Amino acid sequence: MSQFHITFPKSLASISSVDSRLTVIDRSKLGSTPHEERADDQAIGALNAIARRLHEMQDSLNTQTHDLSEQVSQAATEIARAVLNDQELVQNRALQFVQIAMEQIQSDVKKTAFVHPTCVETIQAWVDQSDMDQLNVVGDAMVAPGDCRVDCGDTGVTATLDAFLESIHAQSQQPH
Repeated sequence: MSQFHITFPKSLASISSVDSRLTVIDRSKLGSTPHEERADDQAIGALNAIARRLHEMQDSLNTQTHDLSEQVSQAATEIARAVLNDQELVQNRALQFVQIAMEQIQSDVKKTAFVHPTCVETIQAWVDQSDMDQLNVVGDAMVAPGDCRVDCGDTGVTATLDAFLESIHAQSQQPH
């Protein structure tokens, strides 16, 4: 809780602020004549109004900053999605996703990698080069280009660009 004291000459010397709300610490130190008391009350009222308005402005600014941050993050995600849909990058992403999925299912059992038909050739070349007899590559038009699903019996791993971008977005929204 932040606390600061505002030093003013004479009768307003004992006003302080705690959490943006101005309060009088000791009324006995304020003006003693009716005129001084009225002036003190007016000053305190004005300071309280200023503090309330500053608090409202801070809340509004926080909301606007959060909204803007969300919009920028969404725009960046869409830009990344557009850039990452280049055909060469799609092939590389499919290969990387299959490799990651294979690492997560570390089993000697036969596995099936489902990839978009445009990615089958790239993945099959990697399988042949890596001498991975336990992986069968199947083209599936339901899988988005660059994404994959690797199944092994009752176990499966799906890797998608959307999930990847969503995880980056979620991480960027966490407080630092």
